[in-house]
Formats: sequence, structure tokens, C-alpha cells
Amino acid sequence: MKLGIKATQIVGGGGLAHLRKLLEHRPEVVPPDSIIVFLSEKQRGMLDDLSLHCRLKYYRFPAINGLCRIVWELCALPFIIRREKIDLLFEPGNLGLIFSTVKRVMLIHNVAPFDRAYIKMETIRQKIRLTILSALTIISARRASGVIFLTEFSRNMLSDKLRLAKDIQPVINHGAEHFTSIDVSPGPVREPFIFCMHTSSHACSPVAQSLIWTAASADASHR
Repeated sequence: MKLGIKATQIVGGGGLAHLRKLLEHRPEVVPPDSIIVFLSEKQRGMLDDLSLHCRLKYYRFPAINGLCRIVWELCALPFIIRREKIDLLFEPGNLGLIFSTVKRVMLIHNVAPFDRAYIKMETIRQKIRLTILSALTIISARRASGVIFLTEFSRNMLSDKLRLAKDIQPVINHGAEHFTSIDVSPGPVREPFIFCMHTSSHACSPVAQSLIWTAASADASHR
């Protein structure tokens, strides 16, 4: 199995910390060269120390500005994914590859576009932006093979809008035991990996499927 991670939208903070922990706790049965992280040039240096856990690929166009990033993700990235022969794309963010045929697993961490009380306090420009983002999030999620939520609250808030089966909407907190720390045991941190591998496993060879189930069993023993 070849896993791609769309990380061009990550600028720092919790999103970067989550991705870093995920890569640091990569199951040993998953070879580093089977994971490709797609980044923009302005993110160079953020994850360079994790090159032993994955392949990092940088691109100039999405680094120009936010609009260029979105255009690149929707128009260029699908062709890159096909060329790299990605089996499944992990997308930690609200906007997924709407027009791509590759299997995708999204991680929705921003529920602000769906919080009416929050939107009411914003400027007209922000209200328009959040309304567009909420619509694109729904479209992206409905076309995904799985959607990960960080809390039960966020899943309950969006599940009716997404209209997805419960078994492809797991709540995985990435090992966040406290609001101020995610440095906990590797078992829970690996769960997004395991979910992605299970989602993609039917398209893999029998040998790869065996490795995936081995990783899942090993992960369960850590909990």
C-alpha cells in the first residue's frame, strides 16, 4: 500500500503537531518509502527531521498564496497522486480533493464553519468565507472513503450534514490525553494509520493485507 498525505494546508500549531506525532509513531510494518507527504516550499524545514519516516515532496506553486494552494490541490495534485501510484490519500483538513478518484480519508478539525453562534460574530467577509468552506467540507466528506473526527462533539455536530455511515466516521483523538499535551502512548496515535490502512486494504495484495492486519493487532496490544 502507498499512502499519500496532503499537508500543504498545514501552517503550524495543533495540525502540525498531530501530523508529526502520526509520522513519528508509524507502524514498523509500514516502510518509510511507502508514505509520501505533499508540502509547499514555504513549509520546508517544518518536517525535515522526519525524513526517516516518510518521503517529503515540496512544490512551489501552492506556496504563492492561499488561492494558488487550493488551485494546485484541486487541479495538479490529482495527477501527481496518479503518477506516484498512491492507493489512499490522508487529508488532515476540511478541504479534500473533490475531483480525484483516489480513495481518501479526511480529518476534520475545524468545526467553526458549522457553528452558527460563531459565524454570527464574524464580519461579512468572514461569514461568506465560512459558508463556502462549510459547503466544500460537506462535498469533500461525502465523496471520501472515511472521515476522522477529533471529538465526539464534532462528529455529533456534523454527522447529520455529512450523511455517512457511522463505521467510516471514527473519533480518533490522536493520542491527545490532555488539552496541553499529546505526548502519550503510541497506541492511540497510530489509530489514524490503522484506519487508513484498513480503508485501503481491499485494494492491496494479500501480502500487504496481511501486514496491515499485523499492524492493527500490534496496535491493539499497545492500548
